[in-house]
Amino acid sequence: MPQDDASQDVPQELPHEDATAADTALLEVLTDEELAVLSVEEGVAVTPHLSAVAPRERDALLQTAYRGLVARGIVEPPTAGARAQARAQVARARAEAAATGGAGPEPTLRIDVQIREDVGALLTLRRGAQAVVAMARTAAVVQDYVYVYVVDDVLLVEVVSADGFHRFSLRRTADLLATVLDAAVLPDAGDGHGDAVPVSLEPGDPTPPDRLLEEAGEALMRCDLTVLVPADPAPLLLGLFSAPAGSWVLESRFGSGGPVLARPVTGAELRAAVAGALGALGALA
Repeated sequence: MPQDDASQDVPQELPHEDATAADTALLEVLTDEELAVLSVEEGVAVTPHLSAVAPRERDALLQTAYRGLVARGIVEPPTAGARAQARAQVARARAEAAATGGAGPEPTLRIDVQIREDVGALLTLRRGAQAVVAMARTAAVVQDYVYVYVVDDVLLVEVVSADGFHRFSLRRTADLLATVLDAAVLPDAGDGHGDAVPVSLEPGDPTPPDRLLEEAGEALMRCDLTVLVPADPAPLLLGLFSAPAGSWVLESRFGSGGPVLARPVTGAELRAAVAGALGALGALA
């Protein structure tokens, strides 16, 4: 990236939830593989490490993850009776397929296990969210992802690092705007100026436009923010660019196509754009 005076304060890590704050409670840190073992259904969160592993190599990783969960006391191994019941279910499924001449997929051996209560509650909140604020953040040398799950009067915050570690914490729904702003906008975001700048929305390419890099240097942070609610199949995507040298914002609807422009705004206007996006959550925002 180009170097200039603004690049003297290169962020070595992205803003994240302060687990020592009075209104934040750190719950647990889980890997991609551990979440895959614990969760039957896939969520909205990315799995950067596991997704990069070839499918034929995943079984060994999941077995290791399971052993780690047992060693940490998060999962209790199934009883002999539960194992026997699961094997019997597979045998019945095979017998039924043979009797009907079916050639379907090999039945999966699924065994119910006991999950530690606090982690089980975490997974329940994650699955039962009424809305999710999803953010992908990119700075000079760091990239991560933040998901804020809204569940009644509770927020479950999941920060996913590029190496596939998921850090979970709890906050109050009353802190929704503050939580999202802390994650999405640098606290010292300055005022942007000049003309609007074309921005690429190509999947997997979070690189900011050259002109913004030239003006803001490596202190620039990009955050792509989306509010996911069941009633909105084409949610708004906000692209937030913040640095001491200036702020820019873009707005686009999923599937809309066409060129996208990042327009210069003041730091206050950038934060107002985030508040407006959260307005889709009504009283929760």
